[in-house]
Amino acid sequence: CLVFVRQTHPPTYTLISRSSVPTGFIGFAVNKGGDGIRFRFYETDIRFINSHSASGDG
Repeated sequence: CLVFVRQTHPPTYTLISRSSVPTGFIGFAVNKGGDGIRFRFYETDIRFINSHSASGDG
């Protein structure tokens, strides 16, 4: 997960963290899974989540 930030804002991005979970072949291949990133911008918590599941799941 990538987040691009303009430099026009003062350094107001805090509490930045990320996580990823591979769920591909035997749990090791990286062709399936999910990742996310979260941060605080001023007083607002923002989260981005990306996932890629196998066909027919869900």
